[in-house]
Amino acid sequence: MTVRNMEDEGHAQDVEALRKKKYEAIARAQQQEAMIKVAMSRLLDGPAYERLMNVRMANPELYVKVVNSIVHMARRVGRKLAERELLTLLASLTEHRESDIKIHRK
Repeated sequence: MTVRNMEDEGHAQDVEALRKKKYEAIARAQQQEAMIKVAMSRLLDGPAYERLMNVRMANPELYVKVVNSIVHMARRVGRKLAERELLTLLASLTEHRESDIKIHRK
């Protein structure tokens, strides 16, 4: 076995290890997402859950914020949240803060 073959085998092992780590990370992320979906289906009524899944597809960052807020709200409320409550939550998280930019010309 030449040095070149040994280097190629080492490189192949490194690539395989990286591939395995990436696969495991993807599998963990999918498992976490499945757990979140189960929790949301228990905390939201049907139309609210469907709307949340639409938000997930359209705006993943907003989805994460909403999920965190839903968990906190559900602890306080102690019942399933309705679609109107989800809409209120979405509206409060997506409010655009108007900033006053004034340009002074000389």
